[in-house]
Amino acid sequence: MKLLLRQMTFHVLLPLISGIVIYILFRKDTWFHQYFFSGQAKFPLIGSKSTAIKVIAFNLPDFCWSYSLSAALFTWKKWSGASIRYFPLLVLLALLSSEVIQILLTGLFTFDWIDVLAAFIAFLLSYYFLFKK
Repeated sequence: MKLLLRQMTFHVLLPLISGIVIYILFRKDTWFHQYFFSGQAKFPLIGSKSTAIKVIAFNLPDFCWSYSLSAALFTWKKWSGASIRYFPLLVLLALLSSEVIQILLTGLFTFDWIDVLAAFIAFLLSYYFLFKK
């Protein structure tokens, strides 16, 4: 049980919280900022327009979310002992579908190929750390 708690904390909660913190600190004028902060709050904390800052602000939170979700699913699979054929493929399809569906909902979301790549890399890392080991 201690190992399960450690895996859930490190592989699920920590990436999810990290993505939320990055979203709050590196973006501006989101619904979250409008709802929780006054107009006097200065966001983003780092106002650079460099490519690295843009990747951190817009792609790293998606990577963290994808890693957290796939890690939660792989941890559930490992600890439940459920026998699901092609489970890793189903997890990958769920992650990629959540990114690709943004093409259909262009008014609500912005599709980005880097987010698809981030979701794929997050899947590979969580697969390696939680499913293969």
